[in-house]
Amino acid sequence: MKRKYFRLLIVILAPGFFSGLILTGCKKQESEPIATAETGAEAPAEKPLETGPKAQSDFPELTSVQAAQLAYPEARKWNSDAVLWYLTSPAKYLDYRWGENDQAWQWVVIFVNPRNEKRYNIQIRGDRIVSQEEEKFVKRESRVDPSFPKDRPGVSMKDAAQKAFEAGAPGWEKPMFYYIIDNNNPAYKGKPVWDFVFGSQMVAYTIDGISGRLLETRFLDLAGSKPITAEEIKSLPPGKDENQIQDEDFIYGFYDLVNQKKLDEAIAMMTGELAGNDQARQMWENVFANLEKVKVIDLAAEDQGSGENSPRVYRVLIYARLKNPGQSRNWSEGENTRWITVSAWGEARKISQIAAGR
Repeated sequence: MKRKYFRLLIVILAPGFFSGLILTGCKKQESEPIATAETGAEAPAEKPLETGPKAQSDFPELTSVQAAQLAYPEARKWNSDAVLWYLTSPAKYLDYRWGENDQAWQWVVIFVNPRNEKRYNIQIRGDRIVSQEEEKFVKRESRVDPSFPKDRPGVSMKDAAQKAFEAGAPGWEKPMFYYIIDNNNPAYKGKPVWDFVFGSQMVAYTIDGISGRLLETRFLDLAGSKPITAEEIKSLPPGKDENQIQDEDFIYGFYDLVNQKKLDEAIAMMTGELAGNDQARQMWENVFANLEKVKVIDLAAEDQGSGENSPRVYRVLIYARLKNPGQSRNWSEGENTRWITVSAWGEARKISQIAAGR
């Protein structure tokens, strides 16, 4: 019961408050560097960082470095000596393969003025800045060291996360995370670090934001937090059913095939009841043909059957770019939601339902 309740806290607490809850009073622990047819209408260790202009991408996502660099010129308009102070993305909007490609669909980037306590908040959606303002109620607390990176973190989110994975963090999870200098943990306050909080384990990983070295791992509970070793991390419960992990990867792979226009392979992942005759296959081909680009943003389990082979329903957030915007009853330009049912099929799995509403 305690573990379930704490996971709920992880979901609902804001990152700033959460850092205050878990990043205090911890001993420093260092390691070496290292189906239905879609007929319902839907409302519309140090590695070199990339430099230079953003590379062309099929989707409006940015890496952690690209997000900071996109925001930096705007921060310099606010103050010519602006310094990167905080960088994060809502966990939901981390790319499904965030640990491999460093990308997210949304970013929050905060810079500070080294001559006073002011902070400048820049919000990014996709690959565009959507808002920017000087914060009125939150002030810089730590001193600005001249050696701090100004326009990007010292190591990327992806490279920092690799150290967490090596220490036992689950690769399938989207964590709460942030690059932060005004850290509530006295051991790191005023120092650039990456913090990753994996709710399935109730473990937080702190990575040096300059060198990329793992600084500390902490086990979290309602009483506070305490250092935890790599061996102890290995003994923790997995946090998610293996079938669910495989289902989510299956759904991601399905839409990846649709995006690659490998429609025969994608349709083969559907049950006969859903796409088992020429008429049904043609309908799905027509639906997918209007998708210029499509990619899963996020997945969440909705209904889980009681038996091992029971169908499982997932709420799937999907990005789509349409060939003919405004001509589809089933898809909107940008974010779309689908409820997808995955069923056991012998020793494999199949998609047995795709619905635009519930």
